Amino acid sequence: MAKVLIVGGTDESRLLMRGLLRLHHHDVVGEARDAESVGRLGEGEGRLVVVIDADLEDAAWSGAIERLFARRQGTRGVLVTPDRSNRADNRAKALGITTLVRRPFGIEELVDAVLREDTNPVGPGVP
Repeated sequence: MAKVLIVGGTDESRLLMRGLLRLHHHDVVGEARDAESVGRLGEGEGRLVVVIDADLEDAAWSGAIERLFARRQGTRGVLVTPDRSNRADNRAKALGITTLVRRPFGIEELVDAVLREDTNPVGPGVP
C-alpha cells in the first residue's frame, strides 16, 4: 500500500485521516501541521502520496508543497478541500496535483484517491 504524508489541517482532521488510511493498510510516514514543518518531511526514495489539507492560495503552503515535490521525484498529491470552485482546481493543477477530494467526504473517497495516486505510473503534473 501507499506511503503517505499528511500535511495541513487541524490536529483532529489529521488524526481522522491517519486512522482511516492506516485502517486501509496505508503507511502514514509523517505529518506536518504547518508549511514550515513540511520542509522536514519527505526525505528518502520511492513513491510518496501527500494528502494536503491546506489552502494552496497561501504562498507558504504552495511553496512548501512545490519544494517537496521537487525534492522527492515520483511524489503524488491529493488535495482535501471544501472549495468547490475552479480556483482550487487550477491552483492544485499548477502544483501538479490532479486528485481533489471535496469536503465533506466519505471514507472510500479518501482511501480510493490515495490508492489511485499511489498506482499512477506518472509523476506530478501529468494526469
